[in-house]
Amino acid sequence: RCGHPMVIKWGRHGHFLACSNYPHCNNTKEFSRDEKGNIVIIDDEINEVCPECERPLVLRRGRYGPFLACSGYPECHFTRKIEGKVERQSGDCPVCGKPLVVRKNKRGIRFIACSNYPDCRYTASFKTNR
Repeated sequence: RCGHPMVIKWGRHGHFLACSNYPHCNNTKEFSRDEKGNIVIIDDEINEVCPECERPLVLRRGRYGPFLACSGYPECHFTRKIEGKVERQSGDCPVCGKPLVVRKNKRGIRFIACSNYPDCRYTASFKTNR
């Protein structure tokens, strides 16, 4: 963004490209390498627009996993969770009767929850979390 070269850095989620002008510029990009070892920047733009301001949505990664966010941040705060494959749990919620699903908390520990969240907040833990 600022015109300075990008450098490879190491973070808690692995290698990434960061602007060498940090902290004045906080531009970062994810990358991979092709078969020759050249750096290929992973495009984070999605072919969807923000329903609130109609700017492009971009793929972001947070501590709870990937999500879609408006490219107009900080003016627009729209975000949407990326729904992955839902692991079903046998049985129905004892509170509202909807199906139970398996979720993970921020530490990666699995638990049983109602699929009707946030309207129903029923949760239960597994006997073992493996």
